[in-house]
Amino acid sequence: MLRTAPASHGAELLLSVIKETFDGVAISAAAYLEIHTSQISHLISGRKRPSLELAVHLQRAINIPCPTWLEPPRGATV
Repeated sequence: MLRTAPASHGAELLLSVIKETFDGVAISAAAYLEIHTSQISHLISGRKRPSLELAVHLQRAINIPCPTWLEPPRGATV
């Protein structure tokens, strides 16, 4: 499982989906979403933000709203 702290609220939601739906297996989530596993870790760590196309794909596939990728993690101080 990924050990990186989520960089955004969208990353928190992605981690939650991976834990709940895919039993914590990022490879299964990547296969389902048809993206590379490294892309999942980059999204969670904040090294990359999803493109608009990917954000819309994630919204449709696993219900992560596009704007959450721009929001800080819950409980984070700004």
